Amino acid sequence: SSTANSGGTVTSDGGASIISEGVCYAITSNPTTPCTSDGTATPFTSSLTGLSSSTLYHYRAFATNSVGTAYGSDLTFTTLGSGGNGGIAKGGNIQSGGKLN
Repeated sequence: SSTANSGGTVTSDGGASIISEGVCYAITSNPTTPCTSDGTATPFTSSLTGLSSSTLYHYRAFATNSVGTAYGSDLTFTTLGSGGNGGIAKGGNIQSGGKLN
């Protein structure tokens, strides 16, 4: 299986501390599982693991606080064929807290 690196930056916590952040990724759009767990520091880096070769993946950053969970934009990347790593997936900016989008 392949891996890819991603991450993100929390641009606003809406006044409530971030308790969890990471990246969700799947072969379907707007994924909510599986997700990495990357602590609470921003910016953060994520390792997406268990990826299949030559496959289009959707991914998006998320952050959770006491108000709820906010997600970044749905982005995509395609893993390389057999024998290579998945590559690097661009990170996303997320705003969490207050009014969640």
